[in-house]
Amino acid sequence: HRDDICYICPNLKHQRDTEDGKHVPLYAVYTKEKDHSLAGYSTNLLALCDTLEEAVQGAKEQGYTNIVTEGIDKKYELAMDEASTTMFGRKHYRIRALRDIPSQGVTVGKLGGYVENENNLSQEGNCWIAHNALVSGDARVEGDAVVSGWANVSEKAVIKDKAMVSGNAAVSGNAVAGENAFISGFAV
Repeated sequence: HRDDICYICPNLKHQRDTEDGKHVPLYAVYTKEKDHSLAGYSTNLLALCDTLEEAVQGAKEQGYTNIVTEGIDKKYELAMDEASTTMFGRKHYRIRALRDIPSQGVTVGKLGGYVENENNLSQEGNCWIAHNALVSGDARVEGDAVVSGWANVSEKAVIKDKAMVSGNAAVSGNAVAGENAFISGFAV
């Protein structure tokens, strides 16, 4: 019996390919220790498992009773191992799909555009940021909305419903694009 906490989360850095050619994340079983790094902790990988059930069972077999799952229902993760970019003096990270989003043509493992933080793109719905699009500040993409191309959504702008922003378009301030709005080209 162990008193420390064991964590389990999907991990696309480690993945397997299925017979139908899909990339499926393995489940990482790990422990955390506080440190002074950017993340605030270091991890100790204990195992990689094909399924969540297998990961939980393995953690129990190692004596862990306090098992915490993280990111199981997430649509995407920040791809820290991929190229990040600094725009407007702030760091932005590429997103990586943790599940398929068929309506957007997104499959597990596919890289998307850039966000400043996880609040920029909702984990709910089928919304997505693609290509080299950038969403920053307090801006948010939600519902089934798509931001693609070299589009830039910033400040407190909200892209929602089935709205699309593409090309080199820029949406900023307190703007809200919703319903079936389509903003493209060099529109501002």
